[in-house]
Amino acid sequence: MRHLTIGQDVTIDGAAGRTRCKLGALAISYAFSKGGTDYCFRDAIELKPQPRLPIGGALGHLTAAMPTQGDSGAWVLTCDATPVWAGVFFGEDGMRGFAIRSAWAHAWAEQVTGTTLRV
Repeated sequence: MRHLTIGQDVTIDGAAGRTRCKLGALAISYAFSKGGTDYCFRDAIELKPQPRLPIGGALGHLTAAMPTQGDSGAWVLTCDATPVWAGVFFGEDGMRGFAIRSAWAHAWAEQVTGTTLRV
């Protein structure tokens, strides 16, 4: 699998349609508590939504589409000539999205199924 880089263009084809993002931090953990239980996603990737219009700065980000509820589980793909699976979208905090690295999701699926999987 090729390496991902900060600032790399990616897309999320979720229930709400296609969202364009740039990769932010590539190795973060995202923790939260719900109903007295702690949860932690590791090896998460930060997704920075990109403006739909060619306007920069804060004004440009007002026009950026944000991944939304219902997009969870959508694949995050690089915008290369041959797209590469970068991760699986799992949530957003109103300013940015988060995805689990594809390598982690792939390894987990192989462990759970007991099968060698190909992407």
